[in-house]
Amino acid sequence: MRPGIGRMRLIFCVIILVFLPVSAFGSTYIDDFELFSFALPHRWIFQARLSTDYLTVFYGPGEASILYIENLGKQSELVLPDYVQGIIDAYAGLGGLARFEVDSVQDIEVARFPAVSVIYSYQGENKQRLYEKRVFVRVEEWLFTITIGDDAAAFFDTVGVLDEILASWRWLGVD
Repeated sequence: MRPGIGRMRLIFCVIILVFLPVSAFGSTYIDDFELFSFALPHRWIFQARLSTDYLTVFYGPGEASILYIENLGKQSELVLPDYVQGIIDAYAGLGGLARFEVDSVQDIEVARFPAVSVIYSYQGENKQRLYEKRVFVRVEEWLFTITIGDDAAAFFDTVGVLDEILASWRWLGVD
């Protein structure tokens, strides 16, 4: 081999690596009961001490960045839009969230199942404005919520992360 060929290959490989697109997602998360999976973004950390069998929590890169998934159990008689309206009413009512405001309510799908997406804001404990996008999804007779939240300054960047997560979402063991 001629001198310099190895060095040229190394330089070529480095150039390719520098210009390859870097994924914003690091790994696939599968819940403990193997009910769902999704692409987990880089810098979002699973919070084992806060998570339970029915609540899965991740902290993101910002001070107020949070992602949580709730398994609300079997809800065979539930009418999803009515349930969501009841939650909105509870958050807005006495004992609900301080200065609660709904920004949008939208019918969507999560991996082929009907869902309702709600973006709302409220005043946090430190008087800061916090935003959340909460997706209520019914999978057969089970009800789940998938929520991402952040402070007002970062939310509209953070909410895009949830859109990417939902695009990668899979319900496991469901036809």
